[in-house]
Amino acid sequence: MNTNFYAGFGQREITPEKMTRLAGYDLRKEAAVGVHDPLFTRVVSMAEESLHTALLIEVDLLGTAVYLCQRIRSAVIRRLTGLLDLSPEAIQIGAIHTHAAPQSVFQAFDCYDDEYLDFIAECCAQAAEDAFHDLHPVRAAICENTMPGVGSFRDVSREEAGFSMPVKGLWLEALPDQDVEESQSAPVSPILVAHFACHPTVLNEQNLLISRDLVWGAEQVLKDQIAAWQAEGRPAPPMPRILWMNGACADISTRFTRQAATFEEAKRLGARLMGSFRYPQETEWAEKVSLTCQAETLAVPPAHFFTKEERQEILTYLTDKIDNCTDNARKREYEACRSVLKREHYGEGKGTVAQLSLIELTLEKPDPFSVSHRKVLTETLDILGIPFEYAQRDAVKLAGKISTMYGKRAWIRCYTEGYEGYLPSGRPLDRDSGYEDMASGYAAEAKTLLANAVLGLVQL
Repeated sequence: MNTNFYAGFGQREITPEKMTRLAGYDLRKEAAVGVHDPLFTRVVSMAEESLHTALLIEVDLLGTAVYLCQRIRSAVIRRLTGLLDLSPEAIQIGAIHTHAAPQSVFQAFDCYDDEYLDFIAECCAQAAEDAFHDLHPVRAAICENTMPGVGSFRDVSREEAGFSMPVKGLWLEALPDQDVEESQSAPVSPILVAHFACHPTVLNEQNLLISRDLVWGAEQVLKDQIAAWQAEGRPAPPMPRILWMNGACADISTRFTRQAATFEEAKRLGARLMGSFRYPQETEWAEKVSLTCQAETLAVPPAHFFTKEERQEILTYLTDKIDNCTDNARKREYEACRSVLKREHYGEGKGTVAQLSLIELTLEKPDPFSVSHRKVLTETLDILGIPFEYAQRDAVKLAGKISTMYGKRAWIRCYTEGYEGYLPSGRPLDRDSGYEDMASGYAAEAKTLLANAVLGLVQL
């Protein structure tokens, strides 16, 4: 198979030396006490023969913040100057949203560490250079699947929480070197861009160890299995090089699927997640791939917050709910809502100007049902980066619109191009609102504004 498409992979460790508070839980006040597993930045470079190039960058953090993305983008462009003609919109930066990564990347907290941001940016630049030097001819395929029993809807009762998580993989597999006998060439591990949609929060606020949580568990079980096969002398596939992308999961977590908040449980659920990434069939591989990149901004107005008097009344109401609740999962929801209303800077939201990004891949492959095999099937994948926590229910509707209106497959990548927090559901805010609505700093129409902006970006 001839190809006009190239891909490469780079990875650098970004585990901090300083132990500070971990991000993601208001209820956790203590600083981290150690490292369970290292944090990384991972980069996938993609390029056409025409030198159209795109970079997918993932960091193992809760989120990235706009100022961190700016540093990363500047560091990457500076390091790759003279190697690639790389435009800023061709770099998409996201986070896996682990709640066991440092809080020190956010300026709003006392533990903010400016030097750590510089370190992360430099590691991303080094990983991007590694990915450039790793560029090699690849074939590409998209595989999608669903997996029950990992994530669950967390804003309903346990009985109503069942959820089959969409699990999506972009496989980039090296072509054999035409100048070297296949038996003599060392195999190159395939690259997997792995898209899932779940809060990776098997570990709760009692965990004080730095970790990738569910994502660590998914990779670890695969590494353990490959090592076991090798120890038995059995043929084992190479470990894929994985860049994880978290999707729309504001309403999805392991709240009702986890049996414990432990690392072993992260491996159990991780095994289910990892096992759901299907390897492509031969007919699914594309012979030609092209890519384009776009970016856009979106102005989102602020929310109408509770007054001081309303907050006090609701805090009393929530405290009573907590004291009389027998369902631990529901009790955690009430506690989370109360912690939001107790935040020192509650009500100071001024809206935002959000950065939206699009990396579009167009894959061409022979029609397997064509007698001559000359007929070509074309599918378009839009990897859409948004900086919000976005509900899975809303993402499904938006992706459906994109498919119906433009015939494109859409992967919505959240925690990307910054971290702007939750989008509201659009329902009126009252004392029975969920954590996501109480934590959002945006007006009720924010969800509609985002959907319209995304549709406009996809149309370009």
